[in-house]
Amino acid sequence: NRRIDNVERIAKNILVHLDNQKIIHFHLAMTGQILLKDIKEIPATGWLRVLLKIEKDAFDKYLMFNDMRMFGKIAVIGQKDRDVLIQKYGPEPIQENLNFLTFLQNK
Repeated sequence: NRRIDNVERIAKNILVHLDNQKIIHFHLAMTGQILLKDIKEIPATGWLRVLLKIEKDAFDKYLMFNDMRMFGKIAVIGQKDRDVLIQKYGPEPIQENLNFLTFLQNK
């Protein structure tokens, strides 16, 4: 029973920040998908890897992690591991403050 404080993307990594300072790290790889569905909308495929229930008031949805080729990963990480991801992948190409000098400093 944790609260989601933030969600961010770093390349093909989706990071779900929780209220206990932990981060659920989804690496989508080539075929990974994260979907938010009602329970009756969850398809009966063999690709479902993780199913998390999301509750808020009367809102019940399910966060699905599908990966048909099983190259994707999910892990619980801390802030230091997030910082390593940022260093590994560099700046986001669509961030507003990215310019040539910023790009060269972060490569």
